Amino acid sequence: HQLVLVNVGLVGGLSLLLLIAMARAYRQREQSAQALVAREAQLEAFAQALPDLAFILDREGHYISVFGNNLALLGRNRNDLIGRPLTDFFSKEKSALFLRVLRTTLDTRETQQLAYPVRIMGGVRHFDSRCAPVGDTDQVVWMIWDVTQRRRAEQRLMHMTRLYDFLSQVNHAIVRSSDEQSLMDQICSAALAHGRFKKAAVVTFEDMPDSGALRLVCRAEAGVPGLPSLSSSFDLLAERDANAPIDIALRDGRIFHSGDIRLIGQLPTWASTALTSGLAGCATIPLKRDGHLMGHLILLDTSLNAQDADERALMEELASDLSFALTNLHRETVHKQTEERIRLHAAALESTQD
Repeated sequence: HQLVLVNVGLVGGLSLLLLIAMARAYRQREQSAQALVAREAQLEAFAQALPDLAFILDREGHYISVFGNNLALLGRNRNDLIGRPLTDFFSKEKSALFLRVLRTTLDTRETQQLAYPVRIMGGVRHFDSRCAPVGDTDQVVWMIWDVTQRRRAEQRLMHMTRLYDFLSQVNHAIVRSSDEQSLMDQICSAALAHGRFKKAAVVTFEDMPDSGALRLVCRAEAGVPGLPSLSSSFDLLAERDANAPIDIALRDGRIFHSGDIRLIGQLPTWASTALTSGLAGCATIPLKRDGHLMGHLILLDTSLNAQDADERALMEELASDLSFALTNLHRETVHKQTEERIRLHAAALESTQD
């Protein structure tokens, strides 16, 4: 009887311990499940909080998952990507680049960075990205950020910096120059060295602006292989043409400023030559002496921003500074000539008196 009681007690105790262990295991499983749900919620929230996009891809470049808010960058429904390789959506060169970065990430188990441009919806957008391995798997998570606006701001800053540097060098040249030819030569050189223009030229009217004959005074051209020299003919068109804004600006002594002269119907010979060199950005700066038009400074580059108010203001300041300098140089020349005539007259008078 006692043995039976002992056995019952042992069985009851073991059952109790088993129930306690099962309860603990159940609680741990529940806690693990809750932690997993919480973790998944955190990851989902993180994925939804991404400023742009993130992808999970396998070693062959197949899309496993797509996350992010800026799904418009995909240009299609996210489900259209799942299971398909990136080679279906990018050029051969871009695909090779992306796969190289992806496999380097998996082989080294280290995060890789890549900045690249992509043509989307008719325009070029710039992206920064990071590619990181997912644990010990053959998958990566690739996060991208659209930095197009930042790149454009950086490019604009660099562009405006060189233009202001050019203006500064022009002002230095104005101070140093003792005659118009020296000033023009220094301006053309500064346009290339500091303004980073590809070509620069100064042309002046041989007689009056109405004559239409423009003479090349000086020019500077970047030493780029295959870049043809500017045409030596800078004369105006035979007749005024409403479809020729460059010619009109040269006639009227106004600034011409265009980011793409390919959109212009009627072009002067030198502008057509510039286009064959890939120089679609053009600016002409009127040069005036005592308020009278005497010629133009022509600046050519691959592109200019004609819509930028700051760039336009700089062109106007350049025109004002050069016209002021030309006026002063001309007055100094006239003053010296007058002094020389007075000296000669005085010498002649003294000789006559003797």
